[in-house]
Amino acid sequence: MGNLRPARDEGGARINPGKRFEGRFRKSLSLLPGWSVRLQDGGKVAKTQMPGDFLYLHGGEHWLIECKATALGSLPFKNVADEQLAELSRFERKGDVFHALVAINFYDADSIRSKNDCVLVGIDAFLAYRNSTSRKSIHQKDAVLMGWLCDKC
Repeated sequence: MGNLRPARDEGGARINPGKRFEGRFRKSLSLLPGWSVRLQDGGKVAKTQMPGDFLYLHGGEHWLIECKATALGSLPFKNVADEQLAELSRFERKGDVFHALVAINFYDADSIRSKNDCVLVGIDAFLAYRNSTSRKSIHQKDAVLMGWLCDKC
């Protein structure tokens, strides 16, 4: 399986894969026309809950995005809290210009350079898949079929 060493920053501290993905996702959003903001939750201290990780606005459309990262070939459903899914769904129901996505980073724990894919899945498709399967996760190939595999940047 190779030498599994956790990624580290310049100071030698471990990098949380989810936070690494959020940082890269933020940079990708900044390349798009429109406007985006990172919705910071309170973390372990304040326990403030946000409905997602990013809000992106462009051309009158509003996108609420929750980011998840996994070194597995699939994202376990338990990694996305029911409260997060409910908030994403509630946002999508506000009207035709409101959209909610789960952005999934499928990466290789040995070498993020060899595999580092981002798939965007609409909340309705994500929930329909979760509710119609006996699986406990969404496999990357299924995520790609129901969503969008993003270009590398």
